[in-house]
Amino acid sequence: MTNLEAKDISKSFFIKHDELKILKNINLSINQGELIAITGASGSGKSTLLHILASLDSPTTGSVYFKNKQVNNMSKSMLSSIRLLNFGFVYQFHHLLADLTVLENIILPGKILGTKKEVLLEYAYFIINFLGLENRASHLPWKLSGGERQRVAVARSLINKPNIIFLDEPTGNLDIKNSKILQELILKIAKDENISIIAATHDQDFMTKFKKLYKIENSSLYEVENV
Repeated sequence: MTNLEAKDISKSFFIKHDELKILKNINLSINQGELIAITGASGSGKSTLLHILASLDSPTTGSVYFKNKQVNNMSKSMLSSIRLLNFGFVYQFHHLLADLTVLENIILPGKILGTKKEVLLEYAYFIINFLGLENRASHLPWKLSGGERQRVAVARSLINKPNIIFLDEPTGNLDIKNSKILQELILKIAKDENISIIAATHDQDFMTKFKKLYKIENSSLYEVENV
């Protein structure tokens, strides 16, 4: 079943009278539970494409469909609801709230959604234990290592049980050891929960773990052999 689809996506930025084409006629389909990595040179448009697929940005032309419904023409409130209910996000920088504990950061999206506290806490502790953070639940972010902070970000992305998780260079600030730990945890969760993963990454090792690999070059998207 097609979970997310981009049809003829193009994105341009206009600087005075000049048009800067970032993406050109992009077509991409993601099925439920599918793992897709997107690579390309810095500035090639990986993050821009990720943001468009996640409805955080709008294409200049073209359409994005989630579960067969066009989303890029929806109101901001409808898009916000779709993201909250169906999408999880993990970025290169964890974006944890400094004055909230690990547990409080993780359950925040669920609180915004209005999920009952007891339901949230039960699932949050399950995720915390799975990610090896059981001794960190009451800690503030500054007390955590970089790898632990990224694991908290992953946990937060899972709390609303999303259909899709978008990863934007999630291992970019981690050393090799913590990068491998995070990779293994993300991929195991995706398999166990049948979650689609769309990752923008430069990490050569991480790329090899994905079923499909795409490259953005000269504003176009190409599927490449993943070895």
